[in-house]
Amino acid sequence: GNWRIKDAHQAEMNFYNTIQNTTKLIKIKSDGYSHSEIIYRLSLIGKYLSFDNWIGKREQAADSFDGVRFKDISIKELKIIFPDKETKEKIEQIDIIWVDKLGTPRYAFEIEESTSIVSGLDRFKILLEVNHSIANNLCIVAPKSRKRKLEQVFYNSTYVGAPLYMENKVAFTFKEDLISFYEEHIGKDFDERDLKMIFSKVEK
Repeated sequence: GNWRIKDAHQAEMNFYNTIQNTTKLIKIKSDGYSHSEIIYRLSLIGKYLSFDNWIGKREQAADSFDGVRFKDISIKELKIIFPDKETKEKIEQIDIIWVDKLGTPRYAFEIEESTSIVSGLDRFKILLEVNHSIANNLCIVAPKSRKRKLEQVFYNSTYVGAPLYMENKVAFTFKEDLISFYEEHIGKDFDERDLKMIFSKVEK
């Protein structure tokens, strides 16, 4: 029946613990590592890291994985101030964006199985224009079979070099490495530093 004021450090720690998501990664049945499966795995990684998921409008409208509809695991809207409708529509098509509890985009991923890698860079460029702090947390996910194409795009794209220098702001990871990361961390603790160890830069 007695009340007491906790010291500031203890109160801060208690607040921190309440916002931690302790849902560890679970084993899922693969369908051959499709585009949808990669988005789903990324959504679970983001959830474990205490981020909310935005999944692209196209995928929300028609996509699912293992019976889970993507519109049901995506936030309803991005809390971004868009300068115009075209910017809004392009950013909303990014495959998956992790946002923090304040609604700020923290990471963004484009899964490029067979689609144009340049179109992914274009959407990242537009996202950077409205939220430059996300630089270095933008990631292209592609199969190892597209390694040569990935290098060609980074070497020759107009987004590379002055004035945009997208090669310094965008990383890539191979789909196979992302799958391995997920499988190796099922039921285990990890943090953003562990994840970013599989992010790579194209060496010119």
